Amino acid sequence: MGKKNKGAIMGPILAEFGIKKIDDRQLLAGLEKKFGSEGRRIYQQFDEFSPAGITEEELEQRLKAKDDPFNQTELYDFENTSLEAGMLFTAYADADVISSFSQWLYNNQSFLGKNILEVGCGNGILTAFLARLCPQAHITAVDRSANSIAVAQQVKARLKLENVDFLACDVKDLPAAAYDTVISLRTLHENTRPLWTPFRFLPFSQQLELFRTLYHAHISCLCPFVAEGGHLLAIERVTPGIPLLACLQEMNDGGLFPASPVGEVHARETNLMEPTAFASLVLTKSETRSAENVFCFWSGPLFGDPEDPRFWPEEQVDYELEKMQETLLAGYASYTPEGMQCAQSSIHSIKNDPGHFLLLQANLETKRLGYFSNSRQSEVLSLLEHQKLRDRQSGCQIRDLHS
Repeated sequence: MGKKNKGAIMGPILAEFGIKKIDDRQLLAGLEKKFGSEGRRIYQQFDEFSPAGITEEELEQRLKAKDDPFNQTELYDFENTSLEAGMLFTAYADADVISSFSQWLYNNQSFLGKNILEVGCGNGILTAFLARLCPQAHITAVDRSANSIAVAQQVKARLKLENVDFLACDVKDLPAAAYDTVISLRTLHENTRPLWTPFRFLPFSQQLELFRTLYHAHISCLCPFVAEGGHLLAIERVTPGIPLLACLQEMNDGGLFPASPVGEVHARETNLMEPTAFASLVLTKSETRSAENVFCFWSGPLFGDPEDPRFWPEEQVDYELEKMQETLLAGYASYTPEGMQCAQSSIHSIKNDPGHFLLLQANLETKRLGYFSNSRQSEVLSLLEHQKLRDRQSGCQIRDLHS
């Protein structure tokens, strides 16, 4: 295992199916070339399925209209109506993802055992890479999209892969079994409802509990499939803040603890200008660690100087505010005309520190926590009134906060 470099393994697979990064114009041209006049209709219908480029306000409206505004199974069934269509959409949406993810798997091949379960395998291109990277291993690859699995079976036949079984099913419907390695690539967000800006204005512990509740069903389903001493390899769209802590705590409850520091894998999806930063995790099935150990593992590389709030990341702002505050003294929240909270400013008294107060200022992009002497409280209250007036003039709805 590992005698060939990554390019020597993946290159022939990509060449066999003509997968190279294409843009919107090339996607449309490719669909029209393969499907004639039907190609433009397919392209327009794909745009309705895809969440790429949607604003948060548009997402909020879709959430109100439909519980699952972007049904991933429907999307993948649509993309993989045939081998030709599947490879075109893969080239458009995932060419860079395949390159980055396969490199990460190659770099972490020492954690790949003889019996591998891949969850959410899609149309099997990355599975084919795994099969050739680990020819002595047996891979069970599952996906809920029947069309994706149908295309994956064609990929398997074309590449003459003998060490892979593709199954069209949800992982929760698999018979109980223990695998040396379980691989999950972008499945967490696809199995949880999108939740966006409303969370960021809640207290730290509420955010953490909500994300844990959100992730619980999927993570608790994956953990039992990892054999004792085995590994879970995951690349997920999880930000390094509270969502990652929630993810790690849920995995810890399932007996999984990181075998190495959490990393990042960067890959450009669809036509997005900036690469997405995915969290990459290697976890080992072992005894459950204490909640304090999990918190320290998460906060150690993330938190700044505990004595200097000027350099705290927003996750530390939430944590320290909840730990230090005693009473909300004054504040307000701003909402867009559509009713989505977009900002908050508030001042708080401090436990065991009657001579000072905290000032929280948060919007959709930043959070800051200031530490001030009580002698400046009237000055800060005037600042809040000025900000409130400015937000109201910009069209925001204002709601005063009360303890």
